[in-house]
Amino acid sequence: MIAPGLSRWDRKDQDEYAQGRRLGVVSPSGHRAVGAGREEAVAVIGSRGGPFAAQGGRRNRHPVPDMPAPLIAARRRTRGPA
Repeated sequence: MIAPGLSRWDRKDQDEYAQGRRLGVVSPSGHRAVGAGREEAVAVIGSRGGPFAAQGGRRNRHPVPDMPAPLIAARRRTRGPA
């Protein structure tokens, strides 16, 4: 979870992840991959790179108001909830 303005960020669902580790749902190699991904994400946020860059990125992440809905979303709306 990243606060507006990138003033802070927190990891969520840590208790559930720990439970998954205890139950063996997350393998040791999977855990290492998650740790590496977490470190990479924190580095990108900290450097304000990628989608967190000052130009573009977060500021432009919302679609244009009159942009049509993606086809799959349009189908779901016509059929109702799954």
